Amino acid sequence: MTSTDRSVAARAAALARPSLQPGQRARRRGPLRAVGEVAALIAIAAVVIGGSNGAAHDQVPPARALDAPAFVLLALLAATVLLRRRAPLVMLLATSLLLGLFFAAGWAGWPAGCR
Repeated sequence: MTSTDRSVAARAAALARPSLQPGQRARRRGPLRAVGEVAALIAIAAVVIGGSNGAAHDQVPPARALDAPAFVLLALLAATVLLRRRAPLVMLLATSLLLGLFFAAGWAGWPAGCR
């Protein structure tokens, strides 16, 4: 096969592949994407739960101590990160609702120096 034949074959193969429309991005699929999603979930859960636990100890006057329902609510709050690609508006609404429930229940709201 000559170099001309190879270049013609390469161009034909490129034309046969489906192209992306303007504004579309190629989606990553497979185990690498799942690992990234799990890593993001774990990182956000660590920040949310760790930060809330630290804020609960520094509240003046003392806030309601974090108990099992608080940790479940914080875990659900962190889990909303899984919705960020498919349904960002649902993620925003779920996060707002869960934060509202968390603050309404009287658990720690802000780090001590932020009020």
